[in-house]
Amino acid sequence: MKVTGLGPRLMVYGGAYSLSIATLFPIYYMINTALKTEGQYGRSPFGLATKPTFSNLSTAWSTGGLGLDSDLFHSGVVAIGGTALCVAVATLAGYGLSQMRPKIRRRLLLPIVSFMMITPPVLIVPLYLTMIRFGLENTFLGAILAYAALFTPFAVYLTTAFFGEVSKEVLEAARCDGAGPLQRFRHVVLPMGRPAVTTLGVLLFLWIWNDLLFALFLLQGSAVRTAMVSIAQLIGNYNVPETGLTAGLLIALLPPAVVFLLFQSKVERGLTLGAGK
Repeated sequence: MKVTGLGPRLMVYGGAYSLSIATLFPIYYMINTALKTEGQYGRSPFGLATKPTFSNLSTAWSTGGLGLDSDLFHSGVVAIGGTALCVAVATLAGYGLSQMRPKIRRRLLLPIVSFMMITPPVLIVPLYLTMIRFGLENTFLGAILAYAALFTPFAVYLTTAFFGEVSKEVLEAARCDGAGPLQRFRHVVLPMGRPAVTTLGVLLFLWIWNDLLFALFLLQGSAVRTAMVSIAQLIGNYNVPETGLTAGLLIALLPPAVVFLLFQSKVERGLTLGAGK
């Protein structure tokens, strides 16, 4: 729909600019606060840092335990492991479901999609008891399995929809050339659905990295805690001021931000697949 007239244009552009400012302000506030001293923040919480300092970042890195050899490394292990396992299971399941007849596919997808309706807090107690029963509490393996299980229903639903768009003629031509089901999956479906798989992987990585609720229960020990758990405990354990807390948040934000920027174009392509149909 084309917007005509000065008044409607001002409203549309004004709303877009306001939304952009509201989205970017938390990032500005976090970076600006992390570069202030306690005195500067007390005098002007929202003002621009006149004399930037990196002391808060170094303090949060060392005192807060956010070194690459500790909490950030733990977050990376859990996020990468959970993402890889979930993507591997979801792509295989999505490919299998996408090749079934629509009636059978709908019947199999219904119980999978129904798990997406369960709110995460409901799963905390049974999941934690299961981890204790199998001796997986406070272990990276337990957290990886838990995150993969939590996000698999959504991932299977997404990959089934994406792989269903793969041309049947291309798959039939590969089958006529002697390619088996796994060969068609590896050499045809995965290359054609790479933007979708990349999009799913980036989303899962961001969700797992930024999760606090399940990480707080599954990884309670200081030897396995993630960066989000460490930041949540900064105030209680170290009495960190606002400037130190935002510095820790800024450090924890960098890895997912780098991942998103590296795969931004593929994520945009994956999110718009099928939009023109």
